[in-house]
Amino acid sequence: MNFHTARLSLRPMLAGDAGLIFAIMGDAQAMCFWDRPALTRLATAEEIVAGQIAAMAEGDHLYWTVSLDGVPIGSCDLSAIDHGHQRAEIGFLFRRDYWGHGYAREALAPVIAHGFGPLGLARLSARIHVGNKAAKNLLERPDFVQEGLLRGFVRREGAARDCALYAKLRG
Repeated sequence: MNFHTARLSLRPMLAGDAGLIFAIMGDAQAMCFWDRPALTRLATAEEIVAGQIAAMAEGDHLYWTVSLDGVPIGSCDLSAIDHGHQRAEIGFLFRRDYWGHGYAREALAPVIAHGFGPLGLARLSARIHVGNKAAKNLLERPDFVQEGLLRGFVRREGAARDCALYAKLRG
């Protein structure tokens, strides 16, 4: 399923999107609040995208590439989709040179609507690293609420990192 907003197009992720993922995940600044350090090899991004495409085929994950005027600038996803419990996790990742223009918020709107609409989900959650003010602000504007703190949840480069858990309920 494809989505279109005032400025953006979202389409299912394809193998050819590995270059975009590497451009984002290879940027140390863009990855400072992620569970893993920046990628150093395109082959790793290709493996990640192949895994995402396989997960989409299994039906419990959806990944979209976000484009502005035909230029891929990021991705959004619904992962760990659990129809029995009517929940999923939402995620987003954008090229740093496109931060601060409202693209992530604009791209998330149809993803959220799809989760609560056609997918029939009742809950969307997101986990972010504590200190990621941009992600915190992004989530709080479409009414995600911080539900908890996951202390020492991520180990990265030998250090424990805390994560905040956010959620939005349908309705």
